[in-house]
Amino acid sequence: MKGLLDQKGRWGVGLTSDTATRASGHRFIVMPQVSWQTMMKEFPAAAHVVTGLILSDDAAVGLAGSRSFLLGRLARILCPSGMYAIAEIVERDGTHVQCVFASASDAAELAEAVGASDSGCYSHWASRRKFLFDDAASKAIEGALSCHAPAGPLPPKCQTSSAPVKGQDGGALA
Repeated sequence: MKGLLDQKGRWGVGLTSDTATRASGHRFIVMPQVSWQTMMKEFPAAAHVVTGLILSDDAAVGLAGSRSFLLGRLARILCPSGMYAIAEIVERDGTHVQCVFASASDAAELAEAVGASDSGCYSHWASRRKFLFDDAASKAIEGALSCHAPAGPLPPKCQTSSAPVKGQDGGALA
């Protein structure tokens, strides 16, 4: 899958765990995922969408939920700078797992990671990219998510303070 591996077969730069993570003395915080309704209310015609098509046969056996979860985890580890939302849209050709971003650069980063291409049909979106969300795509995303350390320096947009990151119980996360 294009984008998840570099030329030497290492996982892409900037991939960290899917929660706030400490590395090299920096803290990484991800913009929160919001509901689909909130996203559509805030950005009715200016949102950028990346769509993964799950073909009807795969969607029929219940893969839409797990693939939606995978795409959401991947979106989070890419440190989006703005709001985003995920929804599963059922159509005749299959289920479309749509990840909508407020930021064009956030959408472009996810599109590059999954090898999505410009669909040419924007409808009510500011931009729209699509990819086939098949077994190969799922396995590539799972592989990227299982990697705990980035291949290189993390992008500045993911770096905030060097204060310890606190878990839900108040303890620092490793």
